This record gives sequence, C-alpha cells and structure tokens, in this order.
Amino acid sequence: MPQTIEALILFLFFIVPGFIAREIISFRLPRKVKSDFESFLDYLVLGTGNLVFNLFVFFIIHLLDNNYSILLSNSLSENINRLFGLSPLLFVLLILLYVFILPYCIGTLLSLIQGFIYERSKFNFYQNAWDEFINKTDPVCLYIIMKNEDLICGNYGNNSFVSTAERNRDVFLEKEVLLDKSGQILGVIKDSKGIYVRLDEIAYFRVLSYIEEEE
Repeated sequence: MPQTIEALILFLFFIVPGFIAREIISFRLPRKVKSDFESFLDYLVLGTGNLVFNLFVFFIIHLLDNNYSILLSNSLSENINRLFGLSPLLFVLLILLYVFILPYCIGTLLSLIQGFIYERSKFNFYQNAWDEFINKTDPVCLYIIMKNEDLICGNYGNNSFVSTAERNRDVFLEKEVLLDKSGQILGVIKDSKGIYVRLDEIAYFRVLSYIEEEE
C-alpha cells in the first residue's frame, strides 16, 4: 500500500474521530475560543482516546475469537486486508463505528459530564462574561456605548449572532433601534435588516427588554 494512502488512512482513523468528538462538544456546550494549534491538540487528544477505547474493544474481541483480532505487530495494510477478507460488511461497519459513531458518543458523553460539572461548580467554560451572557440570554435589546461615545441600539434575538473568531470579533443585531439626539429610544427602524458592531470598539452596553417592531 502506498505511503500516501496509509497517511490518508491514519488521518481518517486518528484525526477525523477527534474532530467529530470536539465539534459535538462545542455544539452541545459552548467553549472558549481556541487557536488552530490548540484545536489541533484537542483533535489529537480526543482521537487518541477514541483509539485507546477501540484497541481495548479489539483486545476483548481477540480474547473471544482469534479470527477477528487485529495484531499490532502487523502492518496497517495487512490489518486492513485481513479485516476486509474476513467480512466486507464487518469492515464497513467497523469503519462507521470507529470514525463516526463512537466519536459522536464520546463527544456527547464528555459534553454531558462537563455540563454537569459546570452547573454544580459554576466553572466558566466561556472566554469571558460577554460570551456567557450572549450564549444564554433570551431575546433582548442592547443599548451600546462605543469607545468614541457614539450610541448604537439594536435587538439581539433568534436571528442575531456573534462571531467566534479570535480576532475582529463582531455581533450582528437583527434589528436596529432608532435613537434621538439625546439618546432616547424612538423605536425599531422600519424595514431594518440589522446592524454589525465590532466588539473591540464597544465601551459598555446596557441590557434592555426586546423592542417589538410597530406595525
């Protein structure tokens, strides 16, 4: 088997399971924003955990039936050819189990455990207070005071979102609210399609009740 194909298989069996597990955790439990290198380390750790678990399963299978064992002394190509030769259907099922199903289960289990710990200890999985607030809040109106003292107001609801990039983070408010010269709220701007605000340009903001658009 060519080395490039073996490298691709190692990537599929090692990195991809870690990626799936981490994405499941991030989807179920918002996490701190991490660099690409930190994310890659997460893939490796979770992929290694998935590998160790599967080696344990294969060891148990080996004890029960030598015909379905994977010998660590064999090469990768020999193991794959041997499994496929024993049963193509079993080979496909093992790939689905190893690459997709088990990482999904591992990610779900770890997110449930971390969520339980978070609820009991109030440990902060978020990057800062803003992240925790924005991920848990019901629809609200944000009255924003910018660093240059400009005033911006808008509704943050189900159609709003916040970028998760480490740099140039921004928030999209689904409806802009009109203010008069003194900063008093006049109401939602008719036909507003929303407004983007750079987070690093915000001095502070006040949280108000969601302002409904007048008919």
